[in-house]
Amino acid sequence: MDKRYTLNDTLFKYSLAKSSESEEAFEGKGRIMVVGGVATQLISYNKDLLRPTTDIDLIIDKSVSKTERRKWAECLGQKIEKEGYPVNYGLNRYGAEVNFANLERNLVIHLNYLGSGFFERFRKKIEREYERAEIYNILDTKIRCQSPMDIIINKLRRIEILDKFNKIELDSYKKYFLSLVKDAQFDDIDTEELSDMLVENIIDRNQTIEDISRESFDLVKKRIDQYKIYKDIYDISLIIESCRKKNMEIPSKTFRKDLKDALRE
Repeated sequence: MDKRYTLNDTLFKYSLAKSSESEEAFEGKGRIMVVGGVATQLISYNKDLLRPTTDIDLIIDKSVSKTERRKWAECLGQKIEKEGYPVNYGLNRYGAEVNFANLERNLVIHLNYLGSGFFERFRKKIEREYERAEIYNILDTKIRCQSPMDIIINKLRRIEILDKFNKIELDSYKKYFLSLVKDAQFDDIDTEELSDMLVENIIDRNQTIEDISRESFDLVKKRIDQYKIYKDIYDISLIIESCRKKNMEIPSKTFRKDLKDALRE
């Protein structure tokens, strides 16, 4: 299987540190935060259950113009190049990216695009996420990380979107799991059992996609969407279990309100 990255890899930790430092491109007018699967890794209590990835997703608490996105990519790219790693950097449709070159498996650092219209529409949501952000120390650098509650909400929102447009068949156990999470009934969830059930699906993802590559477009899309949903369920289970181990609380009332708002978007 191709190389994929976790916090057990020095290069991955180095990339996170440089990503955080790259907010200097915004000259004090924006704060970078790690979101999604990488945020899940930062919060996870068990370094043996980290889900491998090949990208680092970042957001910033302001709208960003094309010029600002390009400046950020140049800033981060040059920081990495100074350490002797060749990279490509620039803009893409969804934001700005820095790509490592000549690796067994490429590693991508991505800054999501927040245009002025999108940012104003979701300003309150973004502000709440930044208020709840966690801070972690990686290679003596402070990393701002999406909170457990917001990781779960955003993953549930994505599951709803994927399921809405491409109905995914889930077994009764996974449906029960999702119904409990949506009701903020975290104490009733056996997350360790669920993580064990899904770990092989996560590990075999590359082979699965290769096997279906010759199928019809609709089937390929459904299978890939199903993988994404399983991956999100896996991440949610790790977040809940990590909160238990660390005695962190996911406030039920706030969670339900913000989830309801997110699913309405």
